[in-house]
Amino acid sequence: YFYIKYSINKEEYLDKIRKTQPDVIVSSNTLIFGKDILRIPRACCINIHSALLPAYGGLWPVLQAYRNKEEYVGVSVHVMKRRIDQGMVLSQIKIKIEDGDTIATLYEKCFEKSADVMFVALEKIAKSDISPLTNDFKPSYYSFPTKKHWTEFRKMGGRFI
Repeated sequence: YFYIKYSINKEEYLDKIRKTQPDVIVSSNTLIFGKDILRIPRACCINIHSALLPAYGGLWPVLQAYRNKEEYVGVSVHVMKRRIDQGMVLSQIKIKIEDGDTIATLYEKCFEKSADVMFVALEKIAKSDISPLTNDFKPSYYSFPTKKHWTEFRKMGGRFI
């Protein structure tokens, strides 16, 4: 293995990845994959995201769902495309927001379910079943929370920890 510093799209990293001839590349981080890395695996690149995609793409999805008074957060695994969090959803799980939940406890719940959701997606890929999971969630995208978002979150009694 090797460590990525700043950008996974550097040629030195791409060369190392190409040499492994991966079937799938799994992402569970905030690195942005460029077109070259997306073309490397035989099947696809997949990403795990703490939201019910296509809703809450982008950064801090759990905070945004909480701030918008959603009933659920969730975990999705999707096929990566050039546009962030826009790829086809392969697997997903809903997680109810309970009284007393904080952003930290909700992320913990998401992380606890992440492996299960990832294994479902990997099993589909292994069976050459790259079919989309359908849902009724409205597409949305958020960049880094603004001062207004944090103010709204605090006014509604939200807690980070």
